[in-house]
Amino acid sequence: ITSLPWNVFGFNSDLVRISLAGNQLPMLPANIFKSLKALRELRLSNNKINTFPYVAINETVGLEVLVLSGNKLSSIDVSKLSGLFKIREIQLQDNVITSLSGFASANWSHLFSLDLSKNILSALPANFLHFGSTVRRLDLSHNRFRQIPTTALSEQNLPSLSWLNLTLNPLTQVHDLSSLRLYPSLEEIHISGTNLTIVTSKDFEAFP
Repeated sequence: ITSLPWNVFGFNSDLVRISLAGNQLPMLPANIFKSLKALRELRLSNNKINTFPYVAINETVGLEVLVLSGNKLSSIDVSKLSGLFKIREIQLQDNVITSLSGFASANWSHLFSLDLSKNILSALPANFLHFGSTVRRLDLSHNRFRQIPTTALSEQNLPSLSWLNLTLNPLTQVHDLSSLRLYPSLEEIHISGTNLTIVTSKDFEAFP
């Protein structure tokens, strides 16, 4: 499938799950999901989408699971997805994302898991997921981080974060020792396949 008409789901208002994975879709019509008020899960992985379909996705107000892995997305403006009030899981791995923005006006108060692995991220904004009191899992593996993004992943932003994956990043430092920001709920952190040469107990003082 290389394209879809905007009204393809016009008579399927009770659809709960849609998978359009493994096609050749470069984009989605703006109003393609507008009538799907019951939609809870949307899978769009392994297509050729290079611009985030903000209008189409933001109209899925009941959406809980969104999968856009394996596409060609390069940036995400979260402010344009403020309608996703019930979102719990977002998978954006295996894209070419270099920047994330717009967190100041986002309201993903039910988000539990976010996968940003296999992208080109080297930094995160200071207010990254600042609404994320429910976020417990974050995958940042296979990116370009040189140290854990301390402020972005702080207790202030992510007080419930318990699982963090930073495997296969060019880490040269685990933690900024000058920072007082802690990770009180973190139970599991993955940092294999990095550029770390020496690790001491001081590197983990921020992880009680």
